[in-house]
Amino acid sequence: MNSTNPADQIKPVLRLALWVFVASLAFLHVFITFRGLASPAAMDQAQIARELARGHGFSTQMVRPSALRMLQENQRDASVARLPDTSHPPLQPILWAPVFKALESWWPFETTGMIYRMDRVIACMNTCWFLLTLVLMHGIARRLFDRTLAGFAVLALVLSRPMWMMVTNGGHHALLLFCATASAWCLMMMMRRAEAGEPSGAMPLLLGLACTAMIMTQWMAAWLVLGVGISVAVLLPRNRGALVFVILLPLLASAGWLIRNQMICGEMLGTAKASLQSILVPFPDSVQMRDYESATPPLVLSALMRRVNAHFSGQIEDLFSHVLMVVPAALFFLSLLHRFRRDDVNRFRWAIAIIWGCAILGMSLLGLPDGPQDDRQLHAILVPSLTVLGLAGLAVLWARFNPGHGGVWTRHGFAILALGIGGWPIIVGLTSDLRLGLFMKNQMMQPDYRAASMSRLRDMVNEEETLVSDAPWAIAWYADRSTIWLPKSRDQFHRLRDLAKEQKHPVAGVVVTTLCMKNETFASQFTGHYAEWIDLIARGPIRALGVDLAQNVERLRDYPHMFPLGWTQMPDGRPMFPANFFSDKDRWTALKEAKKP
Repeated sequence: MNSTNPADQIKPVLRLALWVFVASLAFLHVFITFRGLASPAAMDQAQIARELARGHGFSTQMVRPSALRMLQENQRDASVARLPDTSHPPLQPILWAPVFKALESWWPFETTGMIYRMDRVIACMNTCWFLLTLVLMHGIARRLFDRTLAGFAVLALVLSRPMWMMVTNGGHHALLLFCATASAWCLMMMMRRAEAGEPSGAMPLLLGLACTAMIMTQWMAAWLVLGVGISVAVLLPRNRGALVFVILLPLLASAGWLIRNQMICGEMLGTAKASLQSILVPFPDSVQMRDYESATPPLVLSALMRRVNAHFSGQIEDLFSHVLMVVPAALFFLSLLHRFRRDDVNRFRWAIAIIWGCAILGMSLLGLPDGPQDDRQLHAILVPSLTVLGLAGLAVLWARFNPGHGGVWTRHGFAILALGIGGWPIIVGLTSDLRLGLFMKNQMMQPDYRAASMSRLRDMVNEEETLVSDAPWAIAWYADRSTIWLPKSRDQFHRLRDLAKEQKHPVAGVVVTTLCMKNETFASQFTGHYAEWIDLIARGPIRALGVDLAQNVERLRDYPHMFPLGWTQMPDGRPMFPANFFSDKDRWTALKEAKKP
């Protein structure tokens, strides 16, 4: 009778413990330490999904002046109350809309806490995509190497604090992460079957569908799809017929959406055109979207190479942050220095390298204004595949180093070191996060957005009225009111205000948040993107000194009443108000009186 190895009996228990640990971390980050959405794109897409659930189609309450101008120039219907959305691909709002419809009773903000319940719903959905990504990554690692390395790869991702922040904070990253990993899984299966001399079966079709899902989630994913196409053409010469699915399906889906944009606003790219223009102009696309003028932005061809070089250098300098502090992902290049025994592993590593190279090229052209937290960041999307191959390269290097004389350290010391370094922040901060989350419950506040304060605007502003703000995505999502992005100049503001009045959607006031002065020195406020509005921005903080700029600046008297949306305490104890609602009339006193029994 064959004796059973005790280690074989322990392994299933360890695998079960791994997934229990993953589920526990997911619960912790969604229901205990979650602080609300932090991604502008997430809030924008969320309010689009809500409009879709209402039956309004792909429309948005976030009014970009450039989009309004585009509709007017092409003689389309343009209302400041609601515009057709031409900025985002449709997949994520489509997936969110049925869930939002089922939870329609949760749309109003619950005043007992500071976290919007629908924010947590989005965090739950994104976490589900992330857990599915971990399953796919585990399958890739298990088929290319073994179960042990697959388990270490899963641990490397779940022990990354930035990874959980990216997943729970909203945006398209969680869905795109799953789609990209599904593409990698299809590529891996095609390479395994090619090595075994087997037909690819349905894998090319699945790969094409995954690539289509990527590009319909985020337009920047076109660079990932380009890398997938090059990988198939170069590394799978006998399966080049798969390019029909990889290229044709995304092209058909994209063409359908572009034709829809052309019919709606007269421009195939819609407001996303500003992202392409930002390659050749000296300012980001956000400035162009705030511009109500029809003038073509100046092109600076001589500065293109300098910008590309600066963007590329920034990616290299912040590589560890871009790969979310996952050490094996940052060491992916080690796998390129070793020739593995199996041909499918060698092909797969070069496929990931090609896809990553195309992504780096795209990010170098368009730039990442917000650094590793930018919504166009693609390094993080490839972290699962980079982690698997990086761990394999580390394992080979560790085996050649051959430390110790057997035991766990000799076999798995490379993984222990990598996981310890990358997971140190979450390991050290776990107990404090638990205490803070359990103590504060749903009172934890977003660093840059005060959802509870913004939600009050819903009661102060009628549905027929319009707001203007430097954070229109947040106002549209939390207050559920149409909001115009604060335009570049006061002249444009006056024109937009007159247009809103003509359309019987008068501007009720201006909401200024801390975002317009974030990462800016005092001197740069006078030359930055919001320099035209420096007096309005400074009015709230200066009010703490007992002075109201509206008394001396005539143009501030159009909206004389100030309602603080957040405050900080000065060293002498006086409150300072950096975020404020400047209204045309006293709206909150009447609201308080109406709520009195």
